[in-house]
Formats: sequence, structure tokens, C-alpha cells
Amino acid sequence: MNYAWNREPKLNIRSSHKPSDSKPLSGLALIVDQGVGRVYIQMDDQDIERIGKKMPYGLGYANPGYLRVIKKHGHYDIMCSYLDKSKTVALWKSDKLPNWVKRIKYNQPSL
Repeated sequence: MNYAWNREPKLNIRSSHKPSDSKPLSGLALIVDQGVGRVYIQMDDQDIERIGKKMPYGLGYANPGYLRVIKKHGHYDIMCSYLDKSKTVALWKSDKLPNWVKRIKYNQPSL
């Protein structure tokens, strides 16, 4: 897999109790490990722009995106996808779960 960055970039992604709003990058990140969960994040505008430069159409209100963290064979892939799922870019690979992944809310099965 080709990654946009060879190592984790210095982005100011923070765990949050509520998602950021009105941004071209969702304040909700999808976590895929032993199940499918989500975390709330906050990010500065300049970091959203840096990620947007790695995306084919950039990130904006016409083409919003979200982050995904996927556990694979002993490492985690951090990816960005458009909400319409038209394109996904592998941003970087990490040996450990990013420190902004806290308070994972797993989807509950419906009764």
C-alpha cells in the first residue's frame, strides 16, 4: 500500500467529548479493530488543509471527508475517505493506535 506520508505527520488531532462541527473533515473518526466504532475528534483548520492536499479533490464543503483507523496485521492504517466513499487515501501507517483514539463508542446491535 502506498501512503501519503512515510511516517505519522505532526497534526494536531485531539480526542474530544463532542465532534467538531461545520468543517470539511468530519469530527467523527471511524475505528475498525475488533468491531466497528467511532471516536470524536477536533482538528485545526491548517491540519485539515494539509490532509486535503493529499486527497484527489481536496477537502471542502462540496467534498467532505472523514478519517478511518483500520487495524491490520500488527499495525494501523490511518486513512481519509470522502463521505460519498468515492475515493480513499492511505495517509500513514502506525505501529500503535494513535493517541487521539480514546473513548471508542462501538455500534450496538439492534434488538
